[in-house]
Amino acid sequence: MEKSKEVFLEGIRGLAAVIVMLSHFVIVFFPAANYLNKKQIHLSSFEVSIGNSPLNLIYNGNFAVFLFFVLSGFVVSYKFFKTNNKDEVTSIAVRRYFRLMIPVIVTSTVVYLLMKANLFYNGEAAKLTGSAWLGKQWTFDPSLYQMLKITLFDVFVKGNNQFNNVLWTMKWEFLGSFILFGFMAVFGSFKFRWIIYIILLVIFFNSYYLAFIAGMMMADYINIRKPLFLKGLRINIFFMLSGLFLASYPTHYKGGTKIYDIVNKILDMDSEQIHIIGAILFIFSVLNLSFLQRFFSNHIFVYLGRISYSIYLIHSIFIGTISSYLIIKLNTHMSYAMSSLIIFLFSIVSILGLSALMNRYIDEPSNKFIKRTYNKLITNEILTGTKSMEKA
Repeated sequence: MEKSKEVFLEGIRGLAAVIVMLSHFVIVFFPAANYLNKKQIHLSSFEVSIGNSPLNLIYNGNFAVFLFFVLSGFVVSYKFFKTNNKDEVTSIAVRRYFRLMIPVIVTSTVVYLLMKANLFYNGEAAKLTGSAWLGKQWTFDPSLYQMLKITLFDVFVKGNNQFNNVLWTMKWEFLGSFILFGFMAVFGSFKFRWIIYIILLVIFFNSYYLAFIAGMMMADYINIRKPLFLKGLRINIFFMLSGLFLASYPTHYKGGTKIYDIVNKILDMDSEQIHIIGAILFIFSVLNLSFLQRFFSNHIFVYLGRISYSIYLIHSIFIGTISSYLIIKLNTHMSYAMSSLIIFLFSIVSILGLSALMNRYIDEPSNKFIKRTYNKLITNEILTGTKSMEKA
């Protein structure tokens, strides 16, 4: 897989970010479509029907998060397995925390200021939308020390998401990356590392880390080009369809739909494990199907991928403030359906615009600064070491 072809991975990341954003709009404004609770219906029973069908794939946030995890496992390790250069592992490992942290602390600071100004309207909005999830967010009185402690430490080690509900994934992203770094440093050149892979798969089978391990295995396989990486068109289309079907498994499934009852009988797993397997199968198929690679290389998907981290961090904050405020105001003047549609369209455009600005002025510049600083420190260290050797 040449560098020019890697853009499709960015495209998948962009689509995943949009699905996560859509999932939170559904949870907030049409919770019945997510929780499958008839008491939460706003318009018709069709909301529950969608949630119980493969159509829920378009807003299945769990599946999208696990796509992120599999992609992280692949992208973090791909270059190492291509070059077998452990300096690459060191470089990414040293920069990883700062790469994730800077955009997080910026958005958490914004949340802190908004909370202090009482600009979150999620509590009142939750009473209208029936979303218990929305009502539970941002219900505490924050302190600056609390915000800094949580943002700089707890988010990455404990998964604390008090300031931004999407930050629960940061612990898995951060610690998952270091599991991979450790593997590459110790076993990356080991001839029989497949034995270690099997051990890791067994250890982490019931954990989110399974997605990272699977992503790393795919990066390894695709570089050594062994028969283990299946290339047949039919088998990969089967993997793609199977992955998408498992990805559509309702997160809060309560039974009663034959196609998903069959999945329960065969796999006997919870929805999260099923979604992880779906994400693994889907990424596997994309890596082997050129038509899917071309599809996700579309410039729209690729651009969404570029701003995906910003979309991920911003969208729930926007929903808790502006979107929530709008449903409170609009619902008194028009139907719930019309209010929700207007808010949805306005919010999507606004979130994408804000994400583009954040990516341009915070995310990308900070990433470049981190790389530049790391390279400068390494260069100085090499020069210092060389001079020391010359004096000796």
